Amino acid sequence: MDRVEREVQIRLWWTTWSMDNWSSAGARHPKQLHLEPSYPKPMDDLSFELLKPGPVDFEKERRIEDVILERESSLWAQMIPLTDMISQIEELHELTVRDPSNDIDIYKKATLLAHRLDSWLLRLPEGLKNTPENFKRYHQLGHGRTFVWLHLHYHHHSQLLYYQFLHYDPKSTPDPIMRHTYANRCKEHAKHLSSLLWTANSTLNCECVWVVTGHLLVISSSVHLHTLLFATNDQQIEEAKQFLKQNFEMLIRLRKYWPLLDLSLSRLQVFHEACRKNMNTSFRMDNWMLQFLQRYTRPCAWKDSEPIEETPVDWSPSSHETQGYIHHLTTGSEILNRFLV
Repeated sequence: MDRVEREVQIRLWWTTWSMDNWSSAGARHPKQLHLEPSYPKPMDDLSFELLKPGPVDFEKERRIEDVILERESSLWAQMIPLTDMISQIEELHELTVRDPSNDIDIYKKATLLAHRLDSWLLRLPEGLKNTPENFKRYHQLGHGRTFVWLHLHYHHHSQLLYYQFLHYDPKSTPDPIMRHTYANRCKEHAKHLSSLLWTANSTLNCECVWVVTGHLLVISSSVHLHTLLFATNDQQIEEAKQFLKQNFEMLIRLRKYWPLLDLSLSRLQVFHEACRKNMNTSFRMDNWMLQFLQRYTRPCAWKDSEPIEETPVDWSPSSHETQGYIHHLTTGSEILNRFLV
């Protein structure tokens, strides 16, 4: 087999596997593909670009540890364990909704997943860590977007994992200290995600204009909104306002490429309305919250209303309220100000 052809097949397999994880999560359907630990990981992008046609020496690859290590330490290989956690984080959310009194299992599973994320970060090679130097290097190599996507993966999965701990109910919280710690982690990861996206989108040839970016921004915006509602520290409040403004600006930019971003904006409107009606229950992990966090390709029903029926993927807003909201949604608009007062 030709070396280039083989590497393309390897990348195609992992790309399909990743898409299956994300699409299954968004639709809440069982995954069709399963992780194959023995399957070769994608090689480093620079090595792939320099790869010359020629027969694959499988025996040599099995013998040389450096070849295996190089594959395991590539940007794409490091995304695999993070992608594999999507369904497990969603299962934790569903357990919380299904059996909210099962605090022991909920906290145990959350702690195990938290340890996995912490371990992933600790084991990440120095050259792949999110530092200004590494960002600059990958940007100069033409792989800045891949570098950013790796760390967006990490921060998004982390904000999802800790999201349910934003809600505080003194009657049903067995460990207030741990809940507070996890809630703060959620906010920190939301800040890192927003900051990283802002830096990337402010850097030429590093802009992140994927459609899923809208979902990441909506979730992080809802976390910043929690800070606005409940924080007592003026600096934290001002910081949250700034992140919200930047997130809105990025969402508006994305709409130039993806009309589907109207859906993301409408979901944020629904969340804001839920907070306006009752901020003390709007962050509670329930079926409505599952829809908001997971089903990002579908419209989100108003909280405490009838669930929205299944709609085609090419859904576009049709109600007068939603159209009016989106029409006036520009940075500094009246709608944005509703988040900031």
